Amino acid sequence: IASTVIAGFTHARQGPDAAINFFRGMLAGMPGFCLFCAVLAVALVPLGTLVAFVLAMLAQLVAHAVGLLTMRRHLQN
Repeated sequence: IASTVIAGFTHARQGPDAAINFFRGMLAGMPGFCLFCAVLAVALVPLGTLVAFVLAMLAQLVAHAVGLLTMRRHLQN
């Protein structure tokens, strides 16, 4: 819901190109966010809050690093 509100305001105030860029950025970050949520859901009860959040954050950082490397390779070709 929040992303549609932000996209609507972005489109209204900055135009369609800005809204497209917003969605591109949001979609690029979505795998990391989903991985964060999945790791947290699996690890929270057995490992505790601190360890679960650290593992989820590390998983998200790895996902973002892989995504950035993939985008960089794609842009170079």
